Amino acid sequence: MTKSKVFGKRRMLHAKISISLQVSKLSNDSARLLHSWMITHADDEGRLRGEPEYIKATVVPLLKSFTTTKISKYLAEMDELSLIHWWDTGTDKIIEFPTWDKHQSFKSDRFKTSDLPSFVRNGNKLETQRKQDGSNSVLQKNRSEENKKEINKSEEIADKEFVHTIKGGYEIVNPRTFLPSNDAENIALIIWQDFESSNPLAFGTTYLYAVRMGIPAEVIYRFGSEIRQDKNIRNKGAVFKEKIKEYLSRMSHDE
Repeated sequence: MTKSKVFGKRRMLHAKISISLQVSKLSNDSARLLHSWMITHADDEGRLRGEPEYIKATVVPLLKSFTTTKISKYLAEMDELSLIHWWDTGTDKIIEFPTWDKHQSFKSDRFKTSDLPSFVRNGNKLETQRKQDGSNSVLQKNRSEENKKEINKSEEIADKEFVHTIKGGYEIVNPRTFLPSNDAENIALIIWQDFESSNPLAFGTTYLYAVRMGIPAEVIYRFGSEIRQDKNIRNKGAVFKEKIKEYLSRMSHDE
């Protein structure tokens, strides 16, 4: 396999990564550090070689505590949490960041097509597919078509019909156009995406509602983490709403 040569790479690490519920589910801080550092070594399509020995030598060569055994464990965790796709082509192991396009942008004249195969889903079958066309415009078109197929129909709401209004004491907000202005709003949006992304109305009536009622960001985050860690909870949104209700009730009694 030809090694991808990318010089002077600059990668964006979004602030949301520090409060990501997905990232927080990794077993320890070493796994979280490895995940963040791998982003800086990915090519322009969000891929890099995935052999633990390669990751050790490339991403954390100076950190003695990172053994190939530990790295393999951390990569498996990331894959299970869908933070990365980590798979074997039969001859090589590959890593790909599934949300790469959401956080990285490149000038067309500087974009370099990956030398590594992409990870694609074809029904329930997992397979790899090497890009045959190096054109950036074709690449972007293919990505756009793939993304459209993955959008849940229940999430397809026309912005003109989803107006920011107040109804019954609750805000009706389009979460896909909402721009958080503080940590609490940011956390509320992330938890909604994790728990009820197919129910856009719930964002304003449950998650943003918690913020508007003055519940601190750290409390909202703690509620989300507790629910996320309980594998027996099926309706996470309902449980989150109940926690908010109980918290507000306790606050009113304390007053």
